[in-house]
Amino acid sequence: MGAYTTYVQNRIVQAQYWHDPYQADDYKDKNIFLADLNNEKTQNDEYKTNLQKLENLVLVKFARDQMVVPRESEWFGFYPDENTTVVLDMKQTKLYKEDRIGLKGLKDAGKLKFIAIDGDHLRISNKDFVGKIVKPYLS
Repeated sequence: MGAYTTYVQNRIVQAQYWHDPYQADDYKDKNIFLADLNNEKTQNDEYKTNLQKLENLVLVKFARDQMVVPRESEWFGFYPDENTTVVLDMKQTKLYKEDRIGLKGLKDAGKLKFIAIDGDHLRISNKDFVGKIVKPYLS
């Protein structure tokens, strides 16, 4: 039973975030969340329009993350199809180049922010949370 079966997609939320570079077609055809949200199925211009309305999109990458693979996907980087030894920077991905969800537009407008935290998945000190996220972007 694989991550892209209907049974798994409808019952295990982590499977909805799974993007297997060796099963690109199954991901696009059968993933019920991430592929749609990233406009990798039918293009939904409303997703891009809504994202463009943000004042800032703040992306946080945890330097020692052991949950998210590859870590670079926290900043919209990812593997090329059929490969897990090379990781593409966000700007090298089809998602960015085609501006399918508005990342390129946000970057060009100076509204895409990248924060690196030295920690494991979602392990952030109060000091870093307040100093790097709350004060600059939520105050």
